[in-house]
Amino acid sequence: MPGKDWLILKVAAVYVSCIIGAGFASGQEIMQFFVLFGQKGLWGVGLAAVFFSLFGILIMALAVKLKASNYQSIYLFLLGKQLARLMDTLSIFMLPGSLVVMLAASGSIWAEQFDFSVWLGSTLAALITCLVIIKGLRGIIAINLILVPLKIIVIILIVLGAIYYRNDSLHQLPVALSASSTPTGN
Repeated sequence: MPGKDWLILKVAAVYVSCIIGAGFASGQEIMQFFVLFGQKGLWGVGLAAVFFSLFGILIMALAVKLKASNYQSIYLFLLGKQLARLMDTLSIFMLPGSLVVMLAASGSIWAEQFDFSVWLGSTLAALITCLVIIKGLRGIIAINLILVPLKIIVIILIVLGAIYYRNDSLHQLPVALSASSTPTGN
């Protein structure tokens, strides 16, 4: 693959991974924001994809225009010195909290899917994370070049399976989700 196309693929993989990881990792977001609304939810998925794509393109174009080598340059340009410093500080404090939540969720998934203890699952996820981070930016890019296509393939297989095995109970899912999210008064 030519150099420029390969670079575009790497940037796209990291961006997709950040969007999925930041907002849609647990699947609950998809259920609450899109599935709950049935066919109208499909329009929501489409709009979200378009807006995430446009936002990514705009930020990338801005980064190229500014010749930015880090996110702080973009913060400074968009927000000014004071707000950029505030956003940077908030990001620094939120990252450890996000890491803890993701490791806990990872432990839960390992426990649920593979019958490991939650602690073992969280520890395995932390070790994998450390191995990736030790490799720096190259490690992050490499893992995303593996995981993003894998995620896309799995999503396509799940969608095809859902379409193939579709039955009346799938049509009841939005109603069931709506009922389960309604407070019971207890």
